[in-house]
Amino acid sequence: MKTKTQIADELQNAMTAAQLIERLQECDPDAPVLFTCNYGDYGRTMQALPIAEIDEYLSTDITASAYSNSGLEFGSDGIGQGEDDDESFAVVILQ
Repeated sequence: MKTKTQIADELQNAMTAAQLIERLQECDPDAPVLFTCNYGDYGRTMQALPIAEIDEYLSTDITASAYSNSGLEFGSDGIGQGEDDDESFAVVILQ
């Protein structure tokens, strides 16, 4: 199982909110916003999923997962259940 430090290290590859805002300013402001993920089927179909919400949570809501390509998931107790401790930091979730 990954430690909090290993999870934080994994998230170092993620774009920051400031970087996302900067990139979005280059886009058509009327364009719908989607994200993609691999459906996991034989054909490796890429799903196009609309973003309906943006929320901010704590990194302690993220846990290790053997079932995820990233090796990370939100805890089985659901989003927003993390503890506000010295090792947590904010994460932005596009839903």
